[in-house]
Amino acid sequence: MAEIKSKYGVILSCTLSHEGVDGSLFNGEFFELTKALEGNRYGFVDNSAIEGRTAGGRSGDVWKWLEKVMEH
Repeated sequence: MAEIKSKYGVILSCTLSHEGVDGSLFNGEFFELTKALEGNRYGFVDNSAIEGRTAGGRSGDVWKWLEKVMEH
């Protein structure tokens, strides 16, 4: 699950959670992704800033999913 809080289209915070996923992912790899989203405009996130912080792996997959969700 992703919870994105924004004001006037600017992402203030993002929280990710999923049942059964190791908590260390949320404190490390996914934490970097959520912090990279902050301050970006919802639906217009700079991919270069995100890709540099996700570096593939599970957070890269989550970013691809979030990107699609934010397009709608």
